[in-house]
Amino acid sequence: SLIVGAILSKLTAKGDSSKKGGASSGKGRSKRASFSFHGGMQTLVDALHKEVGDSNVKLGTQVLSLACNCDELSASDGWSIFVDSKDASSKELAKNQSFDAVIMTAPLSNVQRMRFTKGGAPFVLDFLPKVDYLPLSLMVTAFKKEDVKRPLEGFGVLIPFKEQQKHGLKTLGTLFSSMMFPDRAPNDQYLFTTFIGGSHNRDLAGAPT
Repeated sequence: SLIVGAILSKLTAKGDSSKKGGASSGKGRSKRASFSFHGGMQTLVDALHKEVGDSNVKLGTQVLSLACNCDELSASDGWSIFVDSKDASSKELAKNQSFDAVIMTAPLSNVQRMRFTKGGAPFVLDFLPKVDYLPLSLMVTAFKKEDVKRPLEGFGVLIPFKEQQKHGLKTLGTLFSSMMFPDRAPNDQYLFTTFIGGSHNRDLAGAPT
């Protein structure tokens, strides 16, 4: 998250504005691409869980506050977080923990409810923009290949709002998931992922299937 990165950057700032990032040389620019794992994105979660260790993974844990123990004369910063845990493996419901570094990927709506301090003083997040999170739901469907009368060309289709109005369509688009990545469906089937909701169909995103 760029916004969360901005928060951590401001928390650790030591007032030295003389160092500026150099201009990009443009070398080594990578091409955009979609990627996944053979077993889906859960493969990444399982691998991280295994590498970190079960005892270090806390589920059902809410971060209530984040403190940067910053020191202008220190080369490193210490971090403290206060959490409220409902994890069955956690003996304490609420506790304070210290770390050398923190990587935060919480949604902005959660970040704005946290309490931040820097060097013992409250740190106000008044620089954060207001972000409107649009509701979005995914609908995954599978069809036998013999029932799909037209050949699937490309990897999906996006439906502009004007086309939605003209043809009465209520979806934002559909990905041909089984065409994008292998092992997503049996050999005799196609798998589709359809996006529903957005700014023009907010209520539809939460509608029951």
